This record gives sequence, C-alpha cells and structure tokens, in this order.
Amino acid sequence: IVRLRGLPFNVTQDAIMQFFQGYHIPNGAMAVHLVLGTNSRPNGEAFVEFGSEEAADAALAKDRASIGTRYVEVFRSNLEQMHQALSRANNGMPYAPYPTFSPMGPPMYGGAMGAPGGMGVVDSVVKMRGLPYKVTRNDILEFFAGLSVPLNGVHLMFNEREQPTGEAYVEFSSPEDRERAMSKDRQHMGGRYVELFRVSRAEMIQA
Repeated sequence: IVRLRGLPFNVTQDAIMQFFQGYHIPNGAMAVHLVLGTNSRPNGEAFVEFGSEEAADAALAKDRASIGTRYVEVFRSNLEQMHQALSRANNGMPYAPYPTFSPMGPPMYGGAMGAPGGMGVVDSVVKMRGLPYKVTRNDILEFFAGLSVPLNGVHLMFNEREQPTGEAYVEFSSPEDRERAMSKDRQHMGGRYVELFRVSRAEMIQA
C-alpha cells in the first residue's frame, strides 16, 4: 500500500491508475481509495493497494511526479494506517472497504454520509501569493500558528515544470479562523511579504 498526498481535488481513480501505469494493481480502480476531508469532499490524499510489497516499493519511484499541475508525494503505508485515515475521514466510524457512489463523480472512500456539504457550505479558504519558492507546508503552518488547519489543509501550487509558483491555498477549520488568518495579510515570510486573499473552495479546486 502507498499513500499519495498533494493530489488535485478533482482527481479521479482512473487518473491515479494512469499515474501508476505499468505497476501491478490487481484490483484496478477498486484498489484506489480517495480520502474525503472537510464537508465530505476530496482532501488531496489517496491510498493505493498494490499486488505485492515489491510493486509498492517500485511505485515510490513516482514520488514528486506530476498529476495535472501538482506534484504528488508518494509514501509507503500499510493497511492499518489506511483504515485509520479513512476512519478519521468517516468521523470516527469504522472504515468499510466499499465505495460510496456519488452522482457527481467517482466512488469516494471515507467521508461522513449526510455530513454538511454542497449548498450552504461556508468557504474557509485563503489563497497565499508571494511565498518564498522554497516554502514548505510546515512553514505555512508556522505562519498561521494558533489557527486551526485540517490535516492536509495546505496546498502548495506548482507549474507544468514542477516548479513552485509562490502560491498556496490553505483550508481553515472554520470561517472564524479564516478571518483571523486574514490579519496576517502582507506580513513577511523568509524576507518576502505575503499577500492573502479570501477565495472559495471552487476557486481552489480549479487552480
């Protein structure tokens, strides 16, 4: 099993299968588990079950390769870690390895059925511009120290050549945290002042 992080939010199971083309995934798309985060929406993370430990090790060669305009981090994982992550996404309910089908897209794993989502959801996303090109997710979390950012809530942006663009999107746990975050607009990080903008989750997904 491997874990993927930094996936585009509109990624499909087929796109992940194509990313690992040539590697042995015996169960096809059923072995690709997209993880849901805030409001039962994809959080940019997934797990993939390979046919053997050797195949999973070989798949690590795809670490930091691109899907779309984002580079994807690939880590070794195991069944226990996968179930823990998917159970967290399911609001603590035990993970059942069967997809929940959405009429709007591919099967999704985890997530709380009936959790608030779709119409009426208040966006809690901030776009950052002017970041140092060597910025890391931890740097951004430190910049927003004291505010609540969900697991995998920091999304660094890269161009087609896998180079940082100096932009990032950050999902906060509440609109109140986003408003507090906006007080950091034009503060400095690594010698550069950083601009902050309120954006919708739809804008982030399309970025």
